[in-house]
Amino acid sequence: MKKPAVNFFVDSIAFFLFLCLLSTGFLIFLVIPPGSGYAVWGMGRHDWGNIHFWIAISFLIMMAIHVILHWKWIKIKIQGSSGDLHHTKKRSTFAIALFIIVLLLLMAPFLSPVEKSNAGHGRQDVHAEAIR
Repeated sequence: MKKPAVNFFVDSIAFFLFLCLLSTGFLIFLVIPPGSGYAVWGMGRHDWGNIHFWIAISFLIMMAIHVILHWKWIKIKIQGSSGDLHHTKKRSTFAIALFIIVLLLLMAPFLSPVEKSNAGHGRQDVHAEAIR
C-alpha cells in the first residue's frame, strides 16, 4: 500500500472515531445527564461512558499513528525552510516549550490530589426540579 493511501486510511478512521467521540459525548451530556435514570438502546450513562472512553483510546492511537506517518513533515515545519541555524533553533525551542506546556496542562488533573466532593449532586437536583 502506498503512503498516500495509508495516510488516507488512517485519517479516515481517525475522523470517524472523532465523530463517534462527539456523538457519544453529546449523548452523555445532553440526553442522559447525571441522575436522569434514562437509557438509550438499553444502556445507561455509565455504559455509554465506557464506550466513549474506549473510542477515545482508539482515537489517541490513530492520532499517534498519524503523527508518526507525518513526522518528516513536522520536523521540516519546525526547522523551517531557511538555513539560518539561529532561526531553526528558535523554532525548535518554541515547539518543545509548547509541547511541554500542553503536556503539563493535560496531565494536571492526574497530578492533582483527589478529594471527596458532593459537587456533582447539585446538577442532579437541577434536573429533578426541571422535571417537576
